[in-house]
Amino acid sequence: MRKVRGPLPIVPERIFMTSTTLVITSSPVGKHSVSTLLLDDLLERRSKTHPHERVVVRDLAAMGGSLPHVDGTFADAIFITPDQRTVEQQQGLTLSDELVNELIAATTVVIASPMYNRTVPSSLKAWIDHVVRPGLTFTYDEKGRKGLLSGKKAILLCATGGVYSKGDGVAEDFLVPYLRCILEFMGVKDVSVYRAEGLAIDYEGAVRSAKELLAVEN
Repeated sequence: MRKVRGPLPIVPERIFMTSTTLVITSSPVGKHSVSTLLLDDLLERRSKTHPHERVVVRDLAAMGGSLPHVDGTFADAIFITPDQRTVEQQQGLTLSDELVNELIAATTVVIASPMYNRTVPSSLKAWIDHVVRPGLTFTYDEKGRKGLLSGKKAILLCATGGVYSKGDGVAEDFLVPYLRCILEFMGVKDVSVYRAEGLAIDYEGAVRSAKELLAVEN
């Protein structure tokens, strides 16, 4: 397994690199994060089961201010053709184009995320806004909206203080359903979800249960 960290251009790999996994991690506490802990566990296992896999890592928290929220220039530019864009608009889409290229090139997308205030961290939301692009990751035709990233697999690694997969917490979960919805919007329908939930109640038990479930993922 070859691991590289963004930002970086998408370049042709050697012929033995048969697949690419794009890893999106967003916790600001890094290695102290449970979602990152699950991610490390998954990547270690995949290094053995997918030895020729290329891994591209985007640590959104580490990017800090280099991953801006979209602005008016961005919003105007994505709805016009490249030849119509001003220099300012072209420059405003440089990072977004790079992130989209990474996503398009990936065969598997792994998103590791904690729950913040019932949903995704703002850095992950910013990444989503950069990659959900008309004409690139989705489009509309006479039948309606069509995702353009079909055939990819996604793995969600989520960490929550409470329990949101069952009981009263289900109605307050705007993390997993939202990520599923966004991925499906772009055409990614093969989505596996692994949760370390109830961390505030039984930390060790929650981590252990998540790892046991994750052990079957290949």
